[in-house]
Amino acid sequence: MNDNWNYNEKNPKKTVLFVLVTIILIMIIAILGLVFFKLLKGDKSPQTAESSITTTIAETTQTTTEASTTTTETTTKKTTTKRVTTTKETTTPAPTTVKATAPPATASISVDPQPCSGNGTLLLMSVSGNYSYFTYEVYADFEGQKNVLRKSGTSYDRSYLYEDGSTVSNFVFYVTPYNSDGVAGSRVSMKYNGEHMIYVPQQSASVSSCTKYGTIYSPSGNKVDGLTRSYLIDGGAATYERHDLTHGWHVTAVNQYFDGSTYWYELYDSDDGDYYGWVASYNISFY
Repeated sequence: MNDNWNYNEKNPKKTVLFVLVTIILIMIIAILGLVFFKLLKGDKSPQTAESSITTTIAETTQTTTEASTTTTETTTKKTTTKRVTTTKETTTPAPTTVKATAPPATASISVDPQPCSGNGTLLLMSVSGNYSYFTYEVYADFEGQKNVLRKSGTSYDRSYLYEDGSTVSNFVFYVTPYNSDGVAGSRVSMKYNGEHMIYVPQQSASVSSCTKYGTIYSPSGNKVDGLTRSYLIDGGAATYERHDLTHGWHVTAVNQYFDGSTYWYELYDSDDGDYYGWVASYNISFY
């Protein structure tokens, strides 16, 4: 006994080596026993088992990776709704000022001879009535020609002095008045015949019957007047049958009159027979 004890004490390295070999052998035996045990149960071969372990580890790794990927790709998108408020500016239109319509322009004329040095004729045309300004035309017989335009123009005065040669006779003065809106009133005329100051009354003018159809013509939209016979032909005061004749109204002309420069027509409404009075040809469009 004493010799063996002494031997072990003298060789500690051999003792440690013996213990390690023993442990290794035990582990090998245990592993082989485990493998034989699985083989006896009909389980997989060691390679299959190793493959299964590897596959299980790989699947576990893939699952972990997929989970990680899913976690990475799942994003919570925050939606922000922005409310835009639009303020519409409302502009209140300025009050509309309605300009009062000026009354219709009216005029009457007279012609008086004036002293004249030498041969010729000096005539003073006076214009009265309600108007802002007027246009005028002077016609006369001259060198064998009838009704020749000798002078025309515009005036804001109440009178106009006209002079012409001794060979001119049978004067006719025409005046068209305008109100402050620039709307023409009815045209008026006066005749003067020669050195004896013989006024030729307009009622001597001839009126002839006719039958014509057309419409009132005033594309500007201005209303057209219908004059009375006493005013247009007989030389009476300015009176009217109508002030409201409208562009496009259907009319029938039954009489016509020529005042020296313009034809006038006595009109009735073609639809209901209303009387319209006398209207200048430039305010009628015949079919």
